[in-house]
Amino acid sequence: MAVLLVCAIACTAGTTDRRTGERGFKIVILDDSLCPGRTTETQAGECYCRILEKMLEEKHGTVDVELVRAETGRDPSGHPSLLESATTSSPLKPGTDLYLISCGLNEAQNRYPADEFYNRLSAIVDTIEKQADATVILVTTPPLVDRPRASLPYALQTKRIGLSRDVPVVDLYTRFTTLESGWRHLYQDAVAPDAVYYQYPNRKGQELIARQVFQAITSLDILE
Repeated sequence: MAVLLVCAIACTAGTTDRRTGERGFKIVILDDSLCPGRTTETQAGECYCRILEKMLEEKHGTVDVELVRAETGRDPSGHPSLLESATTSSPLKPGTDLYLISCGLNEAQNRYPADEFYNRLSAIVDTIEKQADATVILVTTPPLVDRPRASLPYALQTKRIGLSRDVPVVDLYTRFTTLESGWRHLYQDAVAPDAVYYQYPNRKGQELIARQVFQAITSLDILE
């Protein structure tokens, strides 16, 4: 059975949203593709969620920004994915102003049908847009380190959904694969870079993800 776990990231207490005068700006991140769901406290601090939180607080110090990361419980084979969890139980969280949605890594690893990926992700976006007064930003999965082109169909389908619904898309697949310095170093272990590669981007990769998402959020002026 799919289990949707929610992990709240602490934010500055006592601040007030400049737009409403009542509460802060709440971001919900639905993601099973960009950083591990189960981490130590140190590893959690290196996840793009925490890095993004700091970047937003530095720019919008008077706005109370709360990041919530929703993850999926899954067995070693990678199932159920976020798509399955969020379409069998509602992804909506009360009081959310912005949803960031990133999936595709599990689907690429398990060769999930790309058309079904499109249908399920579309359903999640439709649910949010119909039932919540919130902005949606889609984030494509970056390349799999061992099979980079396996991620491409899911990145393309994510972009297709964004275009058809006028939803902003952070295209991490293209950003990673067009880096002049290459992208595989963004998965390397810092201690044994020639021997160990990770399923998820390392600290440098997480920083790059945070910067790309930060740029997408600030470009919309939704925190002003």
